[in-house]
Amino acid sequence: MPGGKGIHAAVLPSATGLFIAFAGLLSSFNVQAQAALPTVSCSSSSDAFSTGHDASTGGALAQGAAEPSWKFAFAGRPVTNPSIALSAIPEASWGPLTVYWTSPWSTSPYANANWVSPMGFSGAASQRWGYYRYQFNLDPAVNPADLSVQLSYLVDDVATEIYVNGVAQSTYAPVISPGSTFSTPPVSRTLTQDWKPGLNEIVFQVLDYGWVTGLLVQAEPTAVCNPTTVDITKTASASQVNVGGTFSYDIVLTNQGSQDATVAQLTDTPPADITLNAWACTAANGASCPVPSSGTGPLNLSNLALPPAATAGGAGGQLTFTLQASVNANATPGSLTNTVQATPDAATTQCSAASGGAAAAQCAASASITVVKPVTPEPAAPTPVPADAPWALLALGGLLAALGARKVRSQGSV
Repeated sequence: MPGGKGIHAAVLPSATGLFIAFAGLLSSFNVQAQAALPTVSCSSSSDAFSTGHDASTGGALAQGAAEPSWKFAFAGRPVTNPSIALSAIPEASWGPLTVYWTSPWSTSPYANANWVSPMGFSGAASQRWGYYRYQFNLDPAVNPADLSVQLSYLVDDVATEIYVNGVAQSTYAPVISPGSTFSTPPVSRTLTQDWKPGLNEIVFQVLDYGWVTGLLVQAEPTAVCNPTTVDITKTASASQVNVGGTFSYDIVLTNQGSQDATVAQLTDTPPADITLNAWACTAANGASCPVPSSGTGPLNLSNLALPPAATAGGAGGQLTFTLQASVNANATPGSLTNTVQATPDAATTQCSAASGGAAAAQCAASASITVVKPVTPEPAAPTPVPADAPWALLALGGLLAALGARKVRSQGSV
C-alpha cells in the first residue's frame, strides 16, 4: 500500500504497528501448518478457491488467521524492472499468507472470503512484484475440459496477469485489474482453459507500489464444472422394409461429461405408418435401466440417470433401448423418418453438439427407412412343342406304330 493510499499510510498508528508485528509472528510461527492440497471434483464447492475461507464453518477466516491454501512469492523489485518469471520462482520461495485487512481497502463484500497478505512490508520503499498461488489436485473422474472456475477479485495494487498451470490467461482475453486500487466492485474472470489431470495451479501476478500488498479472491457460488453432456443416437436395423414387414430401432443415450446426467423425459412417437410394438433396455458403464426395463408401445420414460465415466476420457453411463417395430399393411411406399427426443435436466445436463447443442431444450436423433411393396413373381410359362420340326412327328409316329405291333404280337401268342 503506497503512502498515497490513505492518511495513515505514511505514519502507522502504534496500535496498528503492534498488531501487524503480532500478525507477522503468527504468519511465521503459526503452529497450524498449511493444509494438504485439496482435491477438486465436479461436486466440490467453489468456496475452496477463495482466499481467507474457513472450510470448517463455510464462512470467512478472521483477521490474523493463517491462510490454509494460498501462498505467496516475491518476484523482484522495483516495479520499474521486469518481474522474475513465474517459471523461475523456486518452490522454496513460496511462503504462507495471513488473513489481513487494512484501511483504505474495501472490507470484504463476501461472507465466505477475506483479504490475505504476505505481511512483508517496510514502507513506501518496498515496491515489488509478487505472485499469489493456489494449488489443487483434479479428481481423476473429471475431464479437464469440463472445469470452469469463476473468480472475482480485488488487489493491492495491480493484477497484471493470471496464470493457469503456467499459461498466461491474457492469451485469450486481457486480464483486468479493478479500476481503483481496492475500493471498486471486484473484477470477475472465468477460467476454463489449460487445466490438466492431477496437480493444477492458479497464479495471480501483482505489482505493489509500497507498504503492503493484498489479494481478495472469491470463487463465485457456481458449479465448478460445465454442465455434463448427453448424446443420443438412433439407428434402424434395415434401410428398406416391405409393407407389412418388421424391423427394429436402437436408441442409445450416453453421458459424455464428468458429472451425473439426467434425462427428464425420453419420448419416441412414430409416424402414422409405423407401429412400435415393444421395447427393452440394456445398461452399461454403471447406468441402470428404468423399472420395469421393458414394455409395449411407444417409449415414454422419465428421470433416466446416467453416471459419469469412472476416469476422465472413459466411457460414461449408457442406456440402449431396442424397439420392435412394424410397417402397417396399408402403408404408402416411400421414406419414413422417426425421431426420438430426450429432455435434459436443465440444471445439470445439456445436449451434445450432434444431438442439438448446449442451447437446445431437447436432444434429438432420427432414423429413416424406405417402405416398399413386395414384388410378386410372374408364373413360369409352359414350354411349347416346336411346330417346325416334322422329323419329331415322324419319330413319334414310328414309336407309336412299334408299340401297336408289339401289343398285337403279345395278344396273338395268348
